[in-house]
Amino acid sequence: FYGKYIVFSSEQNGTDDVYAMDLSTSQLFQVTSSRFGARYPSVYKNDLLFSNYTADGYEIYKQFFKQSRWLTEDKFLKQTDSLVFTLLKDEKGLPDLSGKNIDTTITSKPYRKLLHMFNPHSWGLISTTPNYDPQRNEGAISLISTDKLSTTQLAFGYKYDNIGSNKAYASLQYLGLYPIFILDYENGLHGYVPSRWDTVEKWLLKCDTLFRYKRQVFSQNMIIPFDFSGGAYSRSLQFSISNQYTSVGDYNIKIVRGYNKNTAFKIPYSAYYDILTYQASFSNIMYSPIKNLMPRFGQSIVLGYTEGIPSLISSNITNSKRTFIKGDLYLPGFYKHDGIHVFGGYTTYITKNSLNISHPIPFARGYKKYETSTADEMFSIMTNYSFTLANSDLNIIPSTVYLKRITANLFFDYTSIAAHTYYSGGVEVNFETHFLNIPTPFILQLRKSYTKFGEFFEFNYNVSF
Repeated sequence: FYGKYIVFSSEQNGTDDVYAMDLSTSQLFQVTSSRFGARYPSVYKNDLLFSNYTADGYEIYKQFFKQSRWLTEDKFLKQTDSLVFTLLKDEKGLPDLSGKNIDTTITSKPYRKLLHMFNPHSWGLISTTPNYDPQRNEGAISLISTDKLSTTQLAFGYKYDNIGSNKAYASLQYLGLYPIFILDYENGLHGYVPSRWDTVEKWLLKCDTLFRYKRQVFSQNMIIPFDFSGGAYSRSLQFSISNQYTSVGDYNIKIVRGYNKNTAFKIPYSAYYDILTYQASFSNIMYSPIKNLMPRFGQSIVLGYTEGIPSLISSNITNSKRTFIKGDLYLPGFYKHDGIHVFGGYTTYITKNSLNISHPIPFARGYKKYETSTADEMFSIMTNYSFTLANSDLNIIPSTVYLKRITANLFFDYTSIAAHTYYSGGVEVNFETHFLNIPTPFILQLRKSYTKFGEFFEFNYNVSF
């Protein structure tokens, strides 16, 4: 609203333009005449600011907000020189965009929340990799459902990762109430490589033992979000509680490198336990253009407490209890779209039994993907400087493979765990690619790491939203 006008964008003439309606007379005016589209209007001190679409993307335009310069409704409805009308001349059955010859009767029907809860609409490659773990490549092929009110979201499909996990999963989110409720279920094989921090450090290089075991997980989550966004920043405060019931069994163990290579054996085993997690988080992130590789400014912090409860408790077994804290800091780089990201995290056990509790603190990049839930205490700090190498905009195979841009990230990581320290530095080159016209970018990554044990080269992939 501005004065006696309501200002908005619409495509009544075939192209997005800015319009104004005089609330006292209900008269409609066309304010802009953009060739490719004008959106997101705002009026300040008699100046109209809007985003004008050009060959280089959206650019901010300003013009004087004065009614005598505007087109009246009888004039702008007769315009036929816009780009859309030019393109429609090549189409069969030129549609009538004037809105004057509508002969379709639209009837309303009652909407039943329960009956219309499920509405499968698309499939896609979904990244399930936590954003704090640069070591693990996880993904999923999913079928997605969202009801028309966007209150019930359902996804189910197949999960996989690069260390032997593969499982079926389903996820249900209900946002129609406050708080938000989330139910998750997965069933299949889970893989991990255990760590031995009490042995010689170079065991990390001498022996890789792959564990795979059957696992079923059913988790219930309740989230209470608060939104304090304003101005140039998105601010949120969030409290959550989750309970994860897990059953595991039948360990399949294979030594894949080093001592007794290719030796495989099976251990019959079964266990049941609950993991209860309380978490509080706050974030303050600056809105940034899509060309920026990360927010220009931003901070986030997460505090968590996790308790592992074995299903069979004897007099000499207590619950495992772990706390953790992690945070992110975003700063601008030396050039326009560059960015600096610093991550820090710390975790420690309060009490510990034979039940190990996972945590969201990653290990320094360049080392193998070891399970760190056995560590009594762990600290990590990870620094990144990201920049664009090339905005390639290259259609490699039409409608099949499109390379949007190539970016690079310089990193240095430090991890302290069980009285040992590990560090790494290196470079990551990312190829932001789209396949089969899917809008979600598929990130192909080449990583060169320099660690205390030597140089290592890795190929990683991720699906990024």
